[in-house]
Amino acid sequence: MAETIKVIVGPTDIEELRKQALETLQKEPKVDVVVFAAPHADRILPDQTDWYVDAKAAFRRQEGADQVFAHYAGDDQPFKLAWLDEPLETYPVINLTRTGRTGSREEIKGVSDSLANQISTILAPQQ
Repeated sequence: MAETIKVIVGPTDIEELRKQALETLQKEPKVDVVVFAAPHADRILPDQTDWYVDAKAAFRRQEGADQVFAHYAGDDQPFKLAWLDEPLETYPVINLTRTGRTGSREEIKGVSDSLANQISTILAPQQ
């Protein structure tokens, strides 16, 4: 059975998106994973800002979270591309923050959609 993944992006604070992700998992039983993301900027110098896509994925099932986490940050991975995050009540969350360029909504949506597609592939039943 394929997992149902919902993507939520916003110009808003990631904490507001965490609330929306929790609400989605509580109220939409057909959604298995919620990928949510917002822009984040670190001002390095007065004229230099580093942009990030503050992306996270919340999972209905621990097994799904474990499988995705192992893919991005397992012992056999030379570079860790995921971190465990604070759960949303009983729902596990993985931090999948990525480097950005502009912090634009289009960039945030593109990265979120790409992560959702990758998660879908990771969680797809193996033939």
